[in-house]
Amino acid sequence: MFLPRARSRRRTYALALIAVTLTSLAACTRGASPPADPEVRPPTGWPSTLPADRGVGPIALGYVAGGVSYVVLDRGDQYLVPGDLRQGGQASLSPDGRWLLHGGTLYDAETGATMTVALAAAPQSWSPNGRWLLTACSSDGTGSRQQLLDTEAGSTLDVPELPSEDEGSCGMVAVLDDGNVVAAVLPEASGPVREATLRVVNPRTNDLVREIEVDLASILQGEESIAGWHGLHGMLVGPRGELFLRVHGDATASAIGVVISAEDGSPQRRVDGPDDRGWVPVAFDDQGIVIVHGGDGDGARVSVLTPDGAVQPRHQLPPGARLMLVPGGVVTV
Repeated sequence: MFLPRARSRRRTYALALIAVTLTSLAACTRGASPPADPEVRPPTGWPSTLPADRGVGPIALGYVAGGVSYVVLDRGDQYLVPGDLRQGGQASLSPDGRWLLHGGTLYDAETGATMTVALAAAPQSWSPNGRWLLTACSSDGTGSRQQLLDTEAGSTLDVPELPSEDEGSCGMVAVLDDGNVVAAVLPEASGPVREATLRVVNPRTNDLVREIEVDLASILQGEESIAGWHGLHGMLVGPRGELFLRVHGDATASAIGVVISAEDGSPQRRVDGPDDRGWVPVAFDDQGIVIVHGGDGDGARVSVLTPDGAVQPRHQLPPGARLMLVPGGVVTV
């Protein structure tokens, strides 16, 4: 669910869809193009299913090939995933690779334990430490609803709705390591949006924790904007007190986003993408901004843009293999 822009002196909380759709169009970018990535291929034999009696270690990737769902561990081993990662639209992987959500089941790759969870909507945003998962908005006919999943407890919390000109609206865009959630308030303005107020809210009490004022006029150019009519273009939460705001709007510019401080909103760096088009930022980890290239996830490439602008390849899937999971990135199919 998207919320409209603020109107008539009222601030409207705008929902930025953090769930990443690999079919979406990325902004035109320029810079060094990444080299060919190591290719991930389906195993020639029939691998084991993820065990329930022991942990396997962090998961680095999830994909579907030939109708079979696989996960790839950090060390390269592959396991079968019961069911189909494409079904239900709720497959997701925590930033640390520990928690795998699929088909209403939360799998702990550290211990092998599983929990059944009931989420009202698709995953939207992970906290960097992997404890919290914020869902997108859903509507059950009585109003909009967002949930916060505590992976350690296996419990969910309904996130309070925010005041809005739209009845039954909800608009939290991200969750932090402490479980507090973030809403974006956009100014009433025409043209490119380069300012915003980020409100950090305690979802248990609905109390305002702090406000973060963001002003990117000094770092954006031309028609570059952090928001459109439907709210923020996207926000990713980084592991070191940083936030990534996605940028759209200027086909001649190179920026795909801006990294800001989560404490005071000050711009830390402009993020320019590789030369070839079609790269989508999907996650923010301790190495940089994780980006994915590949039409509809078919034969996708996964790389990371480091803070110094280097492009480091991570994975490449062969044609016919569909990317479903990257740590901290929520893929909607």
